[in-house]
Amino acid sequence: MAAKQSQDESVLEPHIPPEENLQASATGRGQITAVTDRRVLSVSEAASGTEQQREVESVLLTSDTVVGTRYGRTDSENRATLRRLVGIALAILGALLFFGGLQVRGDAQGLLVLLGLVVAGIGVYLYMSAEDTMEGDVSITVRRAGEIPDRTWTFPRGHTEVPQAISEQVAKIHSPD
Repeated sequence: MAAKQSQDESVLEPHIPPEENLQASATGRGQITAVTDRRVLSVSEAASGTEQQREVESVLLTSDTVVGTRYGRTDSENRATLRRLVGIALAILGALLFFGGLQVRGDAQGLLVLLGLVVAGIGVYLYMSAEDTMEGDVSITVRRAGEIPDRTWTFPRGHTEVPQAISEQVAKIHSPD
């Protein structure tokens, strides 16, 4: 983890002047997103043939057009119950086809046995691969006044440090005191 953090810092260092302090950073989805005490940096790298391309986007948080943030998290659960039920039904149907095929004599025997194995295999696969998952992407939007469009960053589930740092910096910078 420390090696990854130092690699992030080495990528970010040329883009952060000494008077700015790095508050938080996150790596994911092909880019590094960092928050300083003045702005948000998004650094993405792409390899194209023999070239390495780096794109840097900077969003200033100290601008008078910044009016706030919107923080969102998706915590809906996606249950795999239906997938498990379909898997069980297909496994039972496959078993019936398989054992029914063993009882039948003639040309259809081989086809029914093979079809039963395939259907049962698909059913077992569906049942075994069904997982309860949580969708939980975290997003933060810097809201701006006027004609300037808002800017949103999205992070995988559990990566809340950078969105919280963005919200905190906007609140600090634009506090009424």
